[in-house]
Amino acid sequence: MADYSWYRTETLEKMRSAAREKYYNETMKSGGNWGDGMRLSKLPKHTAWEKAKQQYEAICAELERRKAAANNCKQKDKNKWEHLFDQFLETIDFRLVKYPDGWGLIDQQRANLGNIESDRFRNASTIIDRLDIYIKDYFADEIQEGMDGCETEEWSDLLQEARTTMQSKDLEYYRYGLDVLDMVCNHPQEIDLENCHFTEEEEDYFE
Repeated sequence: MADYSWYRTETLEKMRSAAREKYYNETMKSGGNWGDGMRLSKLPKHTAWEKAKQQYEAICAELERRKAAANNCKQKDKNKWEHLFDQFLETIDFRLVKYPDGWGLIDQQRANLGNIESDRFRNASTIIDRLDIYIKDYFADEIQEGMDGCETEEWSDLLQEARTTMQSKDLEYYRYGLDVLDMVCNHPQEIDLENCHFTEEEEDYFE
């Protein structure tokens, strides 16, 4: 069965509408005799109908799983850093997954650099350590550019210097990035992954 987990939800919803229409058309398609269309659903050998049915059901199942995960997430009492961790993963296009053997990540862009999807993590700290290149590319580099190319390599030093020397308008502009640096430098131990947005999988997608 096709893997629809890496699609954005809004894209999946459009795909569901198209798949539903295709499934309906295949079901109603006539083979030449009156009533043939409605009988196609009883003919497993009808390949096109089977493919349309499987695609529609797979997309629906993925959307239902995300809906259940979102509802579960809303019921949790999340702190500031857990909310920010969810937003951080969304920004860099990763999805948190709970596997039987630990936590994992799905690369929504399907790049899977360094085979990151095969890695398993114990907690937020180990995930943050693994995502250091993304933190640098998405957040630290941008903040450094906003500070006229500040060459501080340590993120904790960069955070302190930015909050000490930046003007108010720049602090507001880079607030999200600075908050992410604060989270990864000072608060990973306050992030309980069970309170974050994740889906549960029985099997790994890369297998």
